[in-house]
Amino acid sequence: MSTVSGLTIAARLPVAAAAPAPAAPPAPAPMAAPFPPPAIAPITAPRAAPPPIFPTLLLA
Repeated sequence: MSTVSGLTIAARLPVAAAAPAPAAPPAPAPMAAPFPPPAIAPITAPRAAPPPIFPTLLLA
C-alpha cells in the first residue's frame, strides 16, 4: 500500500520544523543627534530698505 497518513508525514518532518520560529530581535532605539540642533535666530523687526544705490549713480 502506498497511502501515507498525515501522522506519518508529520512524523517524518525534522524536529526543527516543528519548533516555533525564533522571535525577531528588538528594534534598535533611535539614536540621539550627535550635535545640538542649530539655534534659531530671534525674529527682529524688518529693517528699512537702504536707498537704491544704482539708480542714484545712474541719475547723478
